[in-house]
Amino acid sequence: QTKYVLSKALERNLKPLVVMNKIDRPTARPEQVEDELLDLFINLNANDEQLDYPLIYASAKNGWAKANLQDKESNITPLLDMILDKIPSPKVNEKEPFSMLVTQIESDPYVGKCYLGKIYSGTVKVGDPIKVMNESGELVNSGKCTKIFKKVGGLEQIALQEARAGDIVSISGIENAYINHTIGHESVEKPLP
Repeated sequence: QTKYVLSKALERNLKPLVVMNKIDRPTARPEQVEDELLDLFINLNANDEQLDYPLIYASAKNGWAKANLQDKESNITPLLDMILDKIPSPKVNEKEPFSMLVTQIESDPYVGKCYLGKIYSGTVKVGDPIKVMNESGELVNSGKCTKIFKKVGGLEQIALQEARAGDIVSISGIENAYINHTIGHESVEKPLP
């Protein structure tokens, strides 16, 4: 699994962040695993920049991460700091019409199907006309945005009147959308990749 996921990331020229988990176990062997990781990166033809990957040691079970083995275990702040420091901000375009790629389908007992995804461009408001396109760009359905939900604090969700590029939201008001379909303003002509 690690080899497969890493190979896909390297093919896309991404620079992975490495989290060595279960470091709290008595059988942990971090030095050997570090050598195995480097070998794996090399065998998968990582470039020089990808070979200079950041590494965090962690215990997900105990809820801590640390940048160095000798550091004290306290919380996951070092991991979160590394993510903020190393991962670039998402590229979004607020000036283009609303478009969102469906990544998950949820069901709500009051509003029906909700389609979760990240908004890639524009702004959507409750009441806006929207449409669904399949991967080929064919119109699947059209309707009106009736609800916008955003998850906060894990499972709790709040209703919004408006969402914009970069937000991860669930939208309702249309039918027959599937994962990898594009939901967008009626003026959007091309599906998202």
